[in-house]
Parts: sequence; structure tokens; C-alpha cells
Amino acid sequence: FSVMMDRAVKLKNAQCAPLRSSFDSYPVFYQNSIYPRDEVIQARSCTNFQERMEAAQDMKKRGNEAFLDMNFFDSMVQYEMAVAVFKYLENINASWKTEGIKDDFIKEVVYDYGNDKERSQVAQFLVTCYNNMAIVSLNTNKFTVCISACDE
Repeated sequence: FSVMMDRAVKLKNAQCAPLRSSFDSYPVFYQNSIYPRDEVIQARSCTNFQERMEAAQDMKKRGNEAFLDMNFFDSMVQYEMAVAVFKYLENINASWKTEGIKDDFIKEVVYDYGNDKERSQVAQFLVTCYNNMAIVSLNTNKFTVCISACDE
């Protein structure tokens, strides 16, 4: 069954490839933001900036702890989640699971800052997360991802 499912996924991806060239051009960590975990969704729903920032900082802290334990996969996931609290992709097609991911239905969402202080705090936070992603990618020999994180 798993071989058949794998082939079906590959076939669907090949069929949708021309319809998602923009999506495919994004770094993998940005692509992953389209599949938010419940914790990220909850953090995004915070209307209070400080609560939102604290939730993102907690994810980053867990990423740091995983990195120190040399658990690079989990650290990358946590850094991706932290970034996705403020900057992410959203699929506005409710049927995307059966129809596939298409550029026409992808929306880039960036947190709407209330003031310059918030903008500065988020910018500084994102830089540290991207730097951490780059370090994780370097440690796992994912050099393309490393460069993409540095370019953000």
C-alpha cells in the first residue's frame, strides 16, 4: 500500500507542478508554514502583541534547547514555527488536500504591526530565528536551506 500511495503522491505533485511554480520557489521552511500546527494557529490568534511574541519566543526557546541536545530536526521545526507566527503562507482553497497546492490559492501573510516598536521587535526576532535556521542547516549539510535562511 505504501508504494502505491507514494506513487500517487508523486503523480499528483507532477500534475500540479506547473500550477505551483511560485510556491515551489519559496525556501522549504517558508513552504512548511502552510501546514501550521495547533500551537502556531493559537499564537496567530493572539490579538495582544506581547502574548503573540511570548508564544513565538517560547517556540524559539524550545528550538534552542533541541539544538543544544543536537536534535537538529526538532530545533528546525521549532524555529520554523516561531517564524510562522509572524510570517507565513496560507492556502485559501478549502479543497487543497484533494486539488493540490496551486499558486492561485496561496496568500502570503505578514503580521500587521501596531507601531514601529513592534516592527523592530519582530524584525530582530525573525533575524535571530533565520540565523538559527542557518546554523541548523549548516550542521545538517543542507546548504541550500542555509543560504535561503541567510537571505531572509
